[in-house]
Amino acid sequence: MTVQIFLDPADQCFVVVGSALDTRPDQVAQQIRSRCRLFSIKFVFIAPCRDLDLWLRTLASIDSYLKPTCELMSVPQAAAIFTARTDPMMTLTKLKNQMNEYNVMMQTMWQVLKGMSDATANMAR
Repeated sequence: MTVQIFLDPADQCFVVVGSALDTRPDQVAQQIRSRCRLFSIKFVFIAPCRDLDLWLRTLASIDSYLKPTCELMSVPQAAAIFTARTDPMMTLTKLKNQMNEYNVMMQTMWQVLKGMSDATANMAR
């Protein structure tokens, strides 16, 4: 069995569960990015992970897909990664940081698109 992504029809949130033995963390992260919405994952349980640090580093890229009240944790003794509830004040800080990152990304994208538009306009002259 590999890592599977399930949609809970009751609340339209996702659950990510499975074994890490036959898959790579970058494959799981890509699946999550392609199937899930931002802030839509309510539960993650992946075990056994041979290299917990690699899995945690790679899955850090899907942090914005976790519900704001969730955080990825690991248990080295069980070689497992799972979601845990976070402190509500930390949740607000996390959400604010994610929104700041989104704003920076959108500003950068706007500057790139504006630069491309200006370059196209100059070429047309």
